[in-house]
Amino acid sequence: MSKKKIKNGNGHTKRDRKNISAEDFVRTWQGSTSLADVCAKLGYKGLGAATRAANYRKKGIALKKFPSNRAGLDVAKLKELAKSLS
Repeated sequence: MSKKKIKNGNGHTKRDRKNISAEDFVRTWQGSTSLADVCAKLGYKGLGAATRAANYRKKGIALKKFPSNRAGLDVAKLKELAKSLS
């Protein structure tokens, strides 16, 4: 009995993502404009690509950083909102 490979919406399986070489990952990362772009190109979901990039940075590989989605957050306003809802 063989296991079926279940592909995500991008046509990649989990096994495919594991088989992406470090060189291909770095090329794709450096050639992309956002984390979402990397995920779309390589078939990652969630923060998998960001985690891999962070691990490479810890090893001294100088991967570029994408702009944070948190830019422009009004932290004080959000703290007040959270407090008012609890």
